[in-house]
Amino acid sequence: MYIEYAPSISQLNVSRLRKCLRRRSLREPLSRHANARCIQRGIPRDAIDIARRFGNVRTKRHATIWTVGWREIEKAADEGLDISRFNGIQVVEGFDGKVITAYRAK
Repeated sequence: MYIEYAPSISQLNVSRLRKCLRRRSLREPLSRHANARCIQRGIPRDAIDIARRFGNVRTKRHATIWTVGWREIEKAADEGLDISRFNGIQVVEGFDGKVITAYRAK
């Protein structure tokens, strides 16, 4: 009896996300502080890239802040991506282009 392997929806979504990130590489350098906080808070590097790709942008105190909220999740869903697990992620980038910190707003 043959059993065909069918990838699950989550595997397809991860594959699609990786292709999306490869197409438009946003890998910016992290400061030591940002790297430590991401590890401490359990924020994956993909979350930073997704926030910079789909997040709402605002400028405050000479820093750029990207926020992933429900509107951005819907925008990504229109492109066929499920980024709902990154809801509430905020990424702060300094004027020099380095990511200063990242956190999950509640």
